[in-house]
Amino acid sequence: MRKVLTELKIALFRRGLSQAALARALGVHPSRVSRLIQGRVPARARERRLIAEALGVPQGQLFPGCGRRKDSEGE
Repeated sequence: MRKVLTELKIALFRRGLSQAALARALGVHPSRVSRLIQGRVPARARERRLIAEALGVPQGQLFPGCGRRKDSEGE
């Protein structure tokens, strides 16, 4: 989880986006983004997708292993 939080913070910084701007892109309250970044709540699938799009990075870079189906591993 710490790696995810670090990657998210780095991506926000590199993109020059504030938490408030990311919240607008996600359509959520800024406090939701703050809790996501602090690791207090997990990101939902839709949020993970939108965060990756807003930051211009692959979803797997920010959220490794999320969204993978167990039966598709090892193929």
